[in-house]
Amino acid sequence: MAVNTEEEKKIYNAQFELKDNSRILLKITIPKEEVKKEYDVLIKDYCGKVQIKGFRKGKVPPDILKRKFGESIRAESEQNMIEKILEDVFKEAEYKPLPYAQPELNNKSDFDIEKDYTFEITYDSYPKITIEKYKDLELKKMIPDITEKDIENELKALQEQNAIIQEKKDSTVEKDNVVTIDYVEIDNDGNEIVPTKREAFSFTVGSGYNLHKIDDDIIGMKKDEEKVFEKTYESDFNIKELAGRTIKLKVKVQAVKEKKLPKLDDEFAQDVGEKYKTFSDLKKDIESRLQEAADNKVRENMISQLIEKVVKSSEIPLPKSMVESELAMRWHKLLHQYHTDERLLIKELEKQGKTKEKVLEEWKPKVEEGICSALIVEKMIELEKIEVTEEEINTEMEKLAQYQNSTIEVMKDYYEKNNLMSNLETMLSRKKLFDLLLSKAEIKKGKKIKYVDLMQENY
Repeated sequence: MAVNTEEEKKIYNAQFELKDNSRILLKITIPKEEVKKEYDVLIKDYCGKVQIKGFRKGKVPPDILKRKFGESIRAESEQNMIEKILEDVFKEAEYKPLPYAQPELNNKSDFDIEKDYTFEITYDSYPKITIEKYKDLELKKMIPDITEKDIENELKALQEQNAIIQEKKDSTVEKDNVVTIDYVEIDNDGNEIVPTKREAFSFTVGSGYNLHKIDDDIIGMKKDEEKVFEKTYESDFNIKELAGRTIKLKVKVQAVKEKKLPKLDDEFAQDVGEKYKTFSDLKKDIESRLQEAADNKVRENMISQLIEKVVKSSEIPLPKSMVESELAMRWHKLLHQYHTDERLLIKELEKQGKTKEKVLEEWKPKVEEGICSALIVEKMIELEKIEVTEEEINTEMEKLAQYQNSTIEVMKDYYEKNNLMSNLETMLSRKKLFDLLLSKAEIKKGKKIKYVDLMQENY
């Protein structure tokens, strides 16, 4: 396959060979006339600006320049020629290099202005995906089972959010009380181990939201009471500083509070939201929201089934650099998540018997799966020629504005300033695609599933 800037000139010949995993071998031959021309241009440029003793600036003879700087000029001329030709080739190439895939120079001839010049590079290109079938697929639709208990759980959560926390008259610690404690580890002589000291720490008894898991230990204690507990932790305890250890922990209760939950009545419903006049209105709305959430999860599951089926039946020559780029992004995201640098994170992993390489290898299957799914969706959008209209964008903006209690102008300004419009268009194009494919799919009745299991994806 030859590519030329102007077909009639044919200043070089470029041949592309597709290898495994979208790897491209590119062989380029440049005629000796073009090699000499590139070299002469550089010589002329240097003759006009180089200062050599015994010659006026700009008057250095080419032969003198070649004898004195010949090797470095040939190297620079060769580099300039390769860069110029590659820039030209990639403008029209069917197989363009990925932006994060640096082409590698594998082989090249000696630079000789009396001979044709050849060189080879390899690089990763965007994969050419072949899809066998993506319409009229058979999918299972799960049946969500929303019970009265699910509604009660939502009501209980609202009760908790609207609870009043007050000092407990009987200051004895009981389950579900909110306590404030001071604690510190002590050694066998009763001396405090200062780095472990914590003051005014608050948590709900029974929640387990405390480092030493002392919920059961403090039940029965009273305000201002102090106790020392001896606790032994299993070797697989989730806090590595405590795993396999026996410690003495001194605890003092500073405050004991209890939650006063509001009654579930019309007044409670009105406090939750102005749109509710009665408790019955609130319950109906909760049931409606649960059903909507369940329907969305069921749809997500069917989309996942569809993508999985299409990926399995398709040919996706995944480039190595595409996977490596995604792994690098996830690694940097992990660093950001833990607010640390790479050296410290690697040191922490070594304590767990892991290395960076091992972690990346563990991530790799999921990363490859995610990339294949994204590529397949892009390909299906391309095949269906799905485009998002200005009207559809405005409709979605109106929905977002209503949800945020804002205006469409404010939302548009926010999305444009934060470069989020392309994300919105991608989301809408995906929605249009899956609306289409689900409408054409053969939907079979799936299993009945509890609401909690559905939301937690315990399928």
